[in-house]
Amino acid sequence: MYADDIAVMCQSTQELEKFIKAFEIGTQDFGLTMNIKKMCLMSLRQFQKSTCNSEKRTEIDHEPCDITIRNQKIEKADEFNYLGCYVSKDQTQYKDIETRVSKASSAFNSLRRIVWYRKCISIQAKIRTFRASVLPVLLYGIIMSVPRLNWVTGIGISSSSSSSNLGRNQISAEGIQFLANALETNKTLTSLNLGGNELGSNGIEILATALQYNNTLSALYVGRNSVGIGGAQHLANLLNHNSKLVKLDLQSNEISDGIQYLADALQNNITLKTLNLARNNIGDKGAYNLANALEYNNVK
Repeated sequence: MYADDIAVMCQSTQELEKFIKAFEIGTQDFGLTMNIKKMCLMSLRQFQKSTCNSEKRTEIDHEPCDITIRNQKIEKADEFNYLGCYVSKDQTQYKDIETRVSKASSAFNSLRRIVWYRKCISIQAKIRTFRASVLPVLLYGIIMSVPRLNWVTGIGISSSSSSSNLGRNQISAEGIQFLANALETNKTLTSLNLGGNELGSNGIEILATALQYNNTLSALYVGRNSVGIGGAQHLANLLNHNSKLVKLDLQSNEISDGIQYLADALQNNITLKTLNLARNNIGDKGAYNLANALEYNNVK
């Protein structure tokens, strides 16, 4: 039973009906009346206990739950919102997660022009704003549904996912900071696609610093991010420290003369196997420097 901010759970329809009628009488003694239109009933999906290891489970058939108060039938529901959190008949958190992420996205976007796009506001101040104004919206009521915690760990990077595609999302240097914080502790992600964003040299520096000692990520896609010469230097620094990265996509990043930094790093890096440098205007000199580096490396 759900009534205003009161939720009651019973083991059977008879037990629930008995409680509701007793509650109705009790509230009337204090001059209160239950609003039937704001009440609903829901039978949670349950399965019989199995003595074998079979994955197939038998669902328990609940008896019809039809309860009438003052000649008004209480509505039955498959899901309802309780104190800002969705409770569903199948006891899953998908609808609640969807709603939380949607509301957090709206909160984030509402600050886009007044906070995130303003260069006069430091990254540290933006992070504090994010933690104060966006994160609470995302994690509201998390104590009611512990499994959600793993789903949203890292803000966009699941603690159990092996790959994440965040391409073409207009992520800038400010936004990549939040992701970098998650990458420093994530131990399962092996592939990350950030292609087609707006990282620039500053964003690449933040990302490269976070990944220097990451021991799980093996494939990184950062093509079409206006990395430039400065960004190439930061990526070279990453290759000098990271011993896990196997595939790196840097296509269409205006690297040009920055290829020299990457070439120097490739002479020492022995783990990178695939490097995509298409459409970067490295020229003949860049090709020469890269060819010399490949003599000491296994890059394809």
